[in-house]
Amino acid sequence: MKQEQPNKINLLNQLDDDDMNVKIKPEEFKKGKGFPKFIIILIIILVISAIGYFIYQNYFKTEELVMCSEEAKLCPDGSYVVRVSPSCEFAECPANFDSESDWKTYRNEEYGFEIQYPKYWNSNEYTFSNVANKIICKFQFVGDGQMSDFSIDIWNSSASDDQIIANEFVGLEFKEESNIFINNKLARKMVYYGPSQILGGMHSYHFYIIHEGNYSYSFYGGSCMDEQQRCDQIISTFKFIN
Repeated sequence: MKQEQPNKINLLNQLDDDDMNVKIKPEEFKKGKGFPKFIIILIIILVISAIGYFIYQNYFKTEELVMCSEEAKLCPDGSYVVRVSPSCEFAECPANFDSESDWKTYRNEEYGFEIQYPKYWNSNEYTFSNVANKIICKFQFVGDGQMSDFSIDIWNSSASDDQIIANEFVGLEFKEESNIFINNKLARKMVYYGPSQILGGMHSYHFYIIHEGNYSYSFYGGSCMDEQQRCDQIISTFKFIN
């Protein structure tokens, strides 16, 4: 005779309800069977720190102020741009300038430079033998009308800036000076103020000096007086070729 197997359902029904509930006693947390309190506290600290860092980065952090040097860069349209923080690189020159593609180009191998000037202007070269004065030669570009001229003087490198300046601006009032870059070459730009015997009245005179190798180069002229946009456009084309 077969022995009846216990009915599984009946066995489950016989279990006491207390046997079905698994109770975790507080003492078991102390024995490491639950989450220790220090882990919970650590998680809370990390969450609070992350929230605080996010708020600081997005609402309270300010850019570190970077002081850039005060040079300016001469652009082809005759305007100037300055260095900008935080990289202190020069700002981009205006992109909408239509350069004078029909300008003439003057190139001098002996003194190692090239420059462009308006096509209706003429160029002249003058050589000086007065060594004591230390000026070697002058290149002049002349157009029609007043204030339509531009000059480059070549000086021996032993000539001081004061000597170069005195050659043109004796008796004029010094107004201001700044450092600029002309095709990546550092130059001094000075402004003087005084009367003009030709034009009459009071005017500002802009004067530039660049030192390179054995020579110093100075720029000035009628086009460099007052609102000197034409002067700056010409100077922006100057570059050394050696």
